[in-house]
Amino acid sequence: MEAKPPIELTDFQRVDLRVGRIVAVEEFPEARRPSYKLTIDFGPLGVKRSSAAIRPWYAPEDLIGRLIIAVVNLPVRRVAGFPSEVLVLGAIQPDGRVILLQPDQPTDPGNPIA
Repeated sequence: MEAKPPIELTDFQRVDLRVGRIVAVEEFPEARRPSYKLTIDFGPLGVKRSSAAIRPWYAPEDLIGRLIIAVVNLPVRRVAGFPSEVLVLGAIQPDGRVILLQPDQPTDPGNPIA
């Protein structure tokens, strides 16, 4: 993948990145790519839902309780009729696998990412 063009620091500062804890995982057969519907606790921000195309690489039982990083201030996006409220972040590997981003130490859901 090629690098994207530079942006201003003020543009990046508008992105609200937060820690969340996955509390529920549902199959999402209506999605075009193998996906799950995730329910994520963001502490003081509340519980939000997200569609994540990660089913080939993660089992539901491995996701429950996992801390993740997500963008929480994007508009709601409808994926196969499902309202996805946040964007869960992952590193895309050359073979297409997605590796979820997570804090490397315990932290509270809702904490901002600097």
